[in-house]
Amino acid sequence: MNDIGIRDLGDIGIAGIDVYGTDTKKTSKDTPKLLMFFRSEDQAKGLPKEDSKSSKIEYTIGGIKTKKYPIKDDTKYNQSFGFDLFRENLMGNNEIVYKVDEDTNGDYIVDTNQKHKESATKNLQSFFDSSSKLTLELIDTKKTFYIDEEFILKKGTSPLKDKSYYAPNILIKPGKQVIISAKFFDTDSSSKLNQTVTFKLSNSKGIESVTQVLTFNQNEEIIGFNIKTKANETIDTQATITAFIKDSSNKDLEIGRLTILPNKVYEPKLIFVDVFYKKNTLTTSSNYSNLANDLNNKSFNQASINFNLAKNQILNIIDTDFSLKDPTNTLGKWLVQKTGTTDYETAKTDDVLTILKAKFFENIAILLLNEIEKSMQDFEVNDGVITRKLLPKDKTLKDWFFQCSQLPGNSKATKWYDTLVVNLHDYISSIKLGFYPLFMCNNIYSSTSVLAQGLVWSKGLIVPKAGIGNTMIIAHELGHNLGLRHTFDVPNPSTEKGDIKIGMIDTLENIMDYLPDVPGTHSKNFITYQLQKMRENSEKLKYNIDDMGYKIEKEKSGASFPTNVIKDFSNNKKIETFSNNICLYLFKSYEDIYNLQNTTKLESYRDKILSIFVDIIKNYFKNL
Repeated sequence: MNDIGIRDLGDIGIAGIDVYGTDTKKTSKDTPKLLMFFRSEDQAKGLPKEDSKSSKIEYTIGGIKTKKYPIKDDTKYNQSFGFDLFRENLMGNNEIVYKVDEDTNGDYIVDTNQKHKESATKNLQSFFDSSSKLTLELIDTKKTFYIDEEFILKKGTSPLKDKSYYAPNILIKPGKQVIISAKFFDTDSSSKLNQTVTFKLSNSKGIESVTQVLTFNQNEEIIGFNIKTKANETIDTQATITAFIKDSSNKDLEIGRLTILPNKVYEPKLIFVDVFYKKNTLTTSSNYSNLANDLNNKSFNQASINFNLAKNQILNIIDTDFSLKDPTNTLGKWLVQKTGTTDYETAKTDDVLTILKAKFFENIAILLLNEIEKSMQDFEVNDGVITRKLLPKDKTLKDWFFQCSQLPGNSKATKWYDTLVVNLHDYISSIKLGFYPLFMCNNIYSSTSVLAQGLVWSKGLIVPKAGIGNTMIIAHELGHNLGLRHTFDVPNPSTEKGDIKIGMIDTLENIMDYLPDVPGTHSKNFITYQLQKMRENSEKLKYNIDDMGYKIEKEKSGASFPTNVIKDFSNNKKIETFSNNICLYLFKSYEDIYNLQNTTKLESYRDKILSIFVDIIKNYFKNL
């Protein structure tokens, strides 16, 4: 019979026996543990990540050449809820967020070169809750373990600069159920840990249910975790889900946490505008409902922003169309015929967008003036001499103002109608009402391969023909409209600045990054800063025209004789300017054409006339 060393029983496959009671290995109940939350099983396994086993590929993105490894995506995240996990390898360490400076009205400040001014605010880690009780390093007696970049427990000291445990942030719109992933880490490598983990919710308002208990049997096991939000109640303050186990003295020991963010819903409107240059080839109305659904389900529901569809519109444009601010900036100079086709192309989508927006808002202004014209043709005034219509039935506003201009000293009246168009254009284009026109260019391409373009904190984006239907590219540009900049500074010679200064592509998946291959295919998520920024900007808007707070009251300008004007909740001075000008032009033309001696009588009708204008504006937007 062979002699067997009793201390070497592990050599024959027997483990966990301490014959002399001198075992220094802790039981599973005492070994360090950690639980982490992930949006999907793929993310729990370290995705997305660069495939460093493949060869680097040279990409040209935004006109800039760079070499990167191919990206292995998280294919199990459906993108319908917001989830942000701080990952130092993707987002850097102590990365500063830069905020665009705003004036007292909440509008962005630009410098003399029309570039946004920015200020450093705080770092990305500050958007997460952390706990001194938790760390990504686990110390088991004299051995140190750490969670690596791919969320694998390894022996040794963590190479991360920041070893803090940051609770991921999740944002789920009301009435939605999601299953995320919980991953358990234990320095005990046994296969039958039978470890019970319980979960406690700090605040249940807006939350219908969460998983209460999970049992993990081994290190790095991944199990689904359920969260369901209430359909008819919102989460108004952030809540925390905390994971506990019982320690050796049967006390609760925290091993992980997750932060649930507020989920008030914002519901702006998308106005899809079919654009045709020179020739309208549309035979049936375009259907963009699938695109709108995808924008919600794959992007903006992450921020609890849900776009509703307004009525489709058509915009026919010609060479001589121009930006109202610059009549020399005509459309024809930016478009040429695409070789071998009946379509057209442009190298300057930004200039074309400026003109499209001007034409779109100008058309709305003209529609509103047409309604105002009809109402004034029916509006009776008593001028102290006779009762008659403020505007004759057989006269348009243009005709009436022209007639006035023919009288001595009234030559400027020829410009009154155009001034009113500009006044209304300026107000409608800056109104704090949640709607965004998307100019879908049916016969215009970009010669520089631009698939869509939008401007930061501005209504409207252009989608050249090749970009129509590319959900994530359009989501990127809508992100700009909602106030987001890129995740990088565009290298010289451009002066375009990003909200954060991470290298292009380095996020691997952020919707506001420039990512390689087929545009938009890697775009997956918004980070917490972006979610909050879009929601902050959305909070500044109204989504029902009845909530605009229109009222008629005295202007607060430095005018010598303040008059009553239309005001809205945002104190937009442009509607006040329109109020003053249209009353001035209507009263002045009436008084001069009828040679009225008593010029104060018409002023008594001012409030009633302005109230009619408010109703016209409200009716238009109610029927969008």
